[in-house]
Amino acid sequence: MVISSLRQTGAMNEPKDGMDISLIILDFEKKKLQYAGANNPLFLIRKNELIQYKADKMPVSFHQKRDVPFTKHTIALEPDDKIYLFSDGYVDQFGGEKGMKFMAKI
Repeated sequence: MVISSLRQTGAMNEPKDGMDISLIILDFEKKKLQYAGANNPLFLIRKNELIQYKADKMPVSFHQKRDVPFTKHTIALEPDDKIYLFSDGYVDQFGGEKGMKFMAKI
């Protein structure tokens, strides 16, 4: 759906727009979470420990791995778990004296 919305065909001269995203489905009754990530991981804090669920290194767009499905992680949730998701909006912004992306190291 994203690729068709971007009207991407894979032509060399078209923009390479895409989307990095963390997507979750929460099942409150079963206390489960499903997560898939396009370049954006999910962080879970459990009992004061940081657990990182890695994202697939590919965007949601027309790209080389477009036929490879995203990895779906299923996580059993425990009381007091904290879930952190974020976007790439800040780190992908150009700025500063050199006009470069801020970037992030995880």
